[in-house]
Amino acid sequence: ALERGFGDPPSAARPCTLWMWMNGNVTADGITRDLEAMRRVGLGGALIFNVGEYIPQGPVDYGTARWRELMKHAVREAGRLGLELAMHNCPGWSSSGGPWITPEMSMQQLVWTETKITGAPSGPIHLTRPFSRLNYYRDIAVLAFPSLPGEERSFVEALTGITNGQGAAVDGKLVTDGDLTTSVTAGPDNPLVFAFAEPFEARAVTVFYTSGGGTIGFTLEASNDGVAYRTVARLTPASPRAIEDASLVGTFEPVRARFYRLTPARKRGVCEVRLHGAPRIPGWNYKANFAYRAAREEGPPAEVADEFTIDPAKVVDLTRLMDAGGELRWTAPAGAWTILRIGYTPRGQRNIAAPDAGIGLECDKMSRAATRYHFERGLGGLLDELGPLVGKTFTGLEVDSYEVGMQNWTAGFGKEFKARNGYDLKRYLPAMVGYYVGSAAVSERFLWDVRRTQAELVADDYYGELRELCHKRRLRLYVEPYGAGPGPYDELQIGGRADV
Repeated sequence: ALERGFGDPPSAARPCTLWMWMNGNVTADGITRDLEAMRRVGLGGALIFNVGEYIPQGPVDYGTARWRELMKHAVREAGRLGLELAMHNCPGWSSSGGPWITPEMSMQQLVWTETKITGAPSGPIHLTRPFSRLNYYRDIAVLAFPSLPGEERSFVEALTGITNGQGAAVDGKLVTDGDLTTSVTAGPDNPLVFAFAEPFEARAVTVFYTSGGGTIGFTLEASNDGVAYRTVARLTPASPRAIEDASLVGTFEPVRARFYRLTPARKRGVCEVRLHGAPRIPGWNYKANFAYRAAREEGPPAEVADEFTIDPAKVVDLTRLMDAGGELRWTAPAGAWTILRIGYTPRGQRNIAAPDAGIGLECDKMSRAATRYHFERGLGGLLDELGPLVGKTFTGLEVDSYEVGMQNWTAGFGKEFKARNGYDLKRYLPAMVGYYVGSAAVSERFLWDVRRTQAELVADDYYGELRELCHKRRLRLYVEPYGAGPGPYDELQIGGRADV
């Protein structure tokens, strides 16, 4: 039997191939010919990808009745020839999404606005709503804390104007209003110059820019006269490419200057610039999973002066005092206060390399409900029509390379965080947007807990839930690792919780 099996291996022992259905250019005759050729050369089956990749659109739209008929034809023909078929779990090759995913069920990210007040303003305090995508936004919390030294008022209030490299005025609102959907074009020969009437003391900077075309570095310089500049910081991306809106942060020794010049390494749209009077956590954008950075060893965090650290006991939860219109009714104690309105909105990420008819939002990777929604809306109808062929000839689904960037929030994240870590995250939330809370060490431990919780949710509620859904349908789940190294949620690999 062994000798016969070696000469004519069973299907399970034969290699399979990737089988690309190119942007709806598929026919029943072509399917039969392909499968017969696979059998003729000794393959055991194929993994179907429905992809686009700049191929002219064909007559068969993904997900339609005609497409399902051709899928059934392929599975029946594979059964006739003794082959097995599997399919990528959505259109494209990354990652799990399609036209059926609603903004609510898509990948989410934390967003926020800051409001500075001094004393007790008369009447309600209007809190600007953070920017949103796809007309979907939900509040998380409204938090207030005593303003840090140098941040009693926003640097925007101290600005006298922004110009480009040729001295022409730039609409400053486009890079200071917190809206990541608007931008100003800048480049090596066209930097942004921020001017102040009096010297502004800065200790940190945050820059958001459009990531199309890959990540780039920026140089921040300072000048007292607007002519002679000195380098303050070089902002270097930690990853050679970014799918999400890219952000760079830098913390440096205090600098006082009337002019600050921001120069990108290449021409790019600059969405937001924030100069901070107090230091920020180095790399907080990566540590809170706003952007991707490969896992790497780091030493203990550098100490920061107590005056630049938020005391968590002094963080005031004002969430219930704000109405739906953003009006906050709060009698503030004496002194300067910073109020954060924190919420979440969709990332807006769509599946990669999908055929034209299959392009849509990526599902929320930290939500069982969103994973189930994707599975049933995107695959359930096809599996129902395949009937008894599922688990017999049609044997598996695959999640291919993860190329859809980061998300760092989901509905119910606070509840999950408390259940998994044993404490409420609310008073520490300012650390997710760069503030030191408690101390440098406490802030780092909190952000580690945030990343670990996110990684566990991705493992449990995305990969784990897909595994369970496949198991119920008698299917195997295949997962391709992310490139050659750790994935974007570093602790996912450390924990090994995605048992697939």
